[in-house]
Amino acid sequence: METMVLLDPEHDPGTEQAPSFDQSGAKMKAVHYEGPFKVSVKEVDLPKIQHPDDVIVKVTTAAICGSDLHMYQGRTAAEAGLVFGHENMGTIIETGSGVTLLEIGDRIVLPFNVADGRCRNCEEGRTAFCTG
Repeated sequence: METMVLLDPEHDPGTEQAPSFDQSGAKMKAVHYEGPFKVSVKEVDLPKIQHPDDVIVKVTTAAICGSDLHMYQGRTAAEAGLVFGHENMGTIIETGSGVTLLEIGDRIVLPFNVADGRCRNCEEGRTAFCTG
């Protein structure tokens, strides 16, 4: 017997059709880095597909990582204007033409070290050493 665990019990991607996505002129809220010890929440343009392997994720849950704190404290080369956030969960709302393993409506988790899944290191299970 197969067991399925849903991250969001109100949303079953197997039975629910994902809404169409129109991003023309749309905005989203984002944590915006303005300099050491200064951040704000701003309305920014929604991202756009720039590469065939890109996906756009509607973030539903996010976390703060140690590297975010290093940026916040001015301990990195981060420049003002950067949008924080790289450890999160969400739903795919758009895919590039080269995306083959994910579909609109899929719920995903984005860890700190994102791997392409296609380079030699990824294919051999060494995703922490992704060269893609």
